[in-house]
Amino acid sequence: MDGSLGAGAGNPALVLEGCRRNGDTGGSGRGADKLEKGFCELGMTPESGYRFDIFLRYHRAQARWTRQLAERLDREGFRVWFDGWMLSPGSDRKLEYQLAIDQCRWIGIVISPELVGDPWPKDELYTGFAHAPARQNQRLLPLIHTPADLPRPLQDLTAIDFTGSEEDPVLLEFQTLQLMAVLDPTIQPPTNLQRFRLETGRSQPIQDEELRGFQAFFRSLQMALFGAATSQRSPTAEGMQQVAILQFLQRLFQWNSADLQYDKAEDWLRRGNLNEALAAFDRALNMDPNFALAWSRRGDVLVQLARYREAIDSYNGSLTINPYDETTRIRLALILGRVGKPKSAVVNYDKVLEINPEEGLAWHNRGIRLLQMKRTKLAVVSLNKALRVGQQHPKIWAARGIALRRVKRPRAAAESFAEALKRDPSNIKLWRWQGNAWVKANRYKTALNCYRRALSGRRRDLVTLYNLGVLLLRMGRYRQASDSFDRVLKRDPDHFRAWQARGIAFQRLGFQKEACFHFEEALKINPAYFPAQYALAVGRQALGQVKPALNQFNQILQQRPQNFACLYGRITCLRALRQWDLAQTTAEKMVALNGEDPWGWFALGLIASDQQHFEQAIQHYSQVLRLTPQDSTALNNRAWSLCQQQCFEDALLDAQQAVTLNPESWASWHTLACAQEGLGLISEAQTSYQQALTLNPDFAEAAQALARLQPTPMPDLGSLTPNSEVVT
Repeated sequence: MDGSLGAGAGNPALVLEGCRRNGDTGGSGRGADKLEKGFCELGMTPESGYRFDIFLRYHRAQARWTRQLAERLDREGFRVWFDGWMLSPGSDRKLEYQLAIDQCRWIGIVISPELVGDPWPKDELYTGFAHAPARQNQRLLPLIHTPADLPRPLQDLTAIDFTGSEEDPVLLEFQTLQLMAVLDPTIQPPTNLQRFRLETGRSQPIQDEELRGFQAFFRSLQMALFGAATSQRSPTAEGMQQVAILQFLQRLFQWNSADLQYDKAEDWLRRGNLNEALAAFDRALNMDPNFALAWSRRGDVLVQLARYREAIDSYNGSLTINPYDETTRIRLALILGRVGKPKSAVVNYDKVLEINPEEGLAWHNRGIRLLQMKRTKLAVVSLNKALRVGQQHPKIWAARGIALRRVKRPRAAAESFAEALKRDPSNIKLWRWQGNAWVKANRYKTALNCYRRALSGRRRDLVTLYNLGVLLLRMGRYRQASDSFDRVLKRDPDHFRAWQARGIAFQRLGFQKEACFHFEEALKINPAYFPAQYALAVGRQALGQVKPALNQFNQILQQRPQNFACLYGRITCLRALRQWDLAQTTAEKMVALNGEDPWGWFALGLIASDQQHFEQAIQHYSQVLRLTPQDSTALNNRAWSLCQQQCFEDALLDAQQAVTLNPESWASWHTLACAQEGLGLISEAQTSYQQALTLNPDFAEAAQALARLQPTPMPDLGSLTPNSEVVT
């Protein structure tokens, strides 16, 4: 069976019942008319002037149902214009549709919310028929698949209601007969649905007898064909004609036998018996290996059975016969993506888009797979295309937001999530994702509102609670952050990230013991969690537990020997223990690993200053300032070393620049005062010492220096007596 034509999905007993109701017997009726019409030139009938009986316009969501209806009409001899049969790849669809409408006696519009909401078919209706002559408008025939508001050109027309027919084959046959009566007024359709159901039910048991009859006749045809082919050694023209007729009949009944098995498979599917359905599809394919639709539906069953590899083979079998089946190729691409083959999925989506560039679902799914392949910029382009062709689903906007966030465009990502929220305002994940995007854009208050909106819909959403806590940490609202992490831990005590983050909040609040407890709890759950390992070492160092902190840093460095933060922390501990040689070796290792990183040079400067080697310290701090000229701490430290070397003028320049960069640093003000005092600028030095004390009232050294610079009070001359002086 040719893949583009396919086999009907209806019940064979229902088809035969419909023929009997129409009074068709033997070779007469619509089936005979079909053969006669096939010999008419160009398919035109002299009485109507139309090449086709009906043109079917539908939305892709109803493609399979419309194909089933078209095949049912085609079996009864009606000439159906169905785009899956009539269009070739690369065709100009709008132009072909316009030409086809002029050649069809009826224009069937499959009504559904998807079609009514799609701007292209809607525009087609308004521009093509709204202002057309009344005779042309009378050709419109609404076929209601799913109830929806009818467009204006269809509102006053009589419609055929197929609602529910996708799950009810008897209803589908009943309404199809009503449609046939419209296409051919000589047909008398059934009028009572319930009676039709009863009569149809009585006809169901003969399916197996019909199948056996077809198979017996098929075997007799095979025998006759074999006899005709072997009876004559030199075949005559008449003999060749007999062989051709027998071959045609053989193929015809082969199709019908495969159709019967296909219909049985669809019936098993409706009953939910997947294994029986699969067996029926296999029998259909044994009878007709070129049955493309059976290959495709077999793949659908295998997907439901989670046998994805076999499903891929089945879809490929269908596409080998009919490579232009968009629906099957999209399903193949979906499964390829599901089994971890995103590149193959993208290739298949590209083939779909070559046939139909307006297929928004293919653009969307292609973008998702490109995201999976980390081809983020191409994914953004694909998702933008999906939106331009009319797909405004919130999932597309959400996927676009995720892609934009990955290419470091957080503001655009947040706006994309906002578009998704307009269409799905109750989606908790969308609110959270928008909050994450605003955090990346440093819009903390807006992000806070997004997280709160997400929690208003689901108060116990642990991911949102954790993200809210992280945001509050960044905003410096440590107590609120601690409360947010506490809510997470009450519902998930094994959330090691929440333990570590709550420890950071306690650390910022000055509760070092509580912070270390939280870090230890995080490491009990996940001993390899580096942020908790490092934070615990820093916390122990802050508590004065230098040796435990040093041991912790050493343990981390065994796993991460080139981590600069841990190397610097180790140096700090070694300086506190006055182990200068080990500290020097560690700092030199940092410089050797990366001489362009200022931390190694800075550590060398601190070690040299600790040992009173101020000339070396000045050289090391100069290296830091070469790499980071605006480092106020390095400027202050170099200024202090210059003061120790009595180079007060150079020290004054560095100290002035340091307080300009960081006017809140009391240490920089103290260094400036020392340089000013060394140059004899006593008044300026007093002002600088006072500023240092203002910033840090407990700075005893600055208080002592300020007291030392206070002038000695002069004695009161009135207290002196004339005899107090000796005149010589």
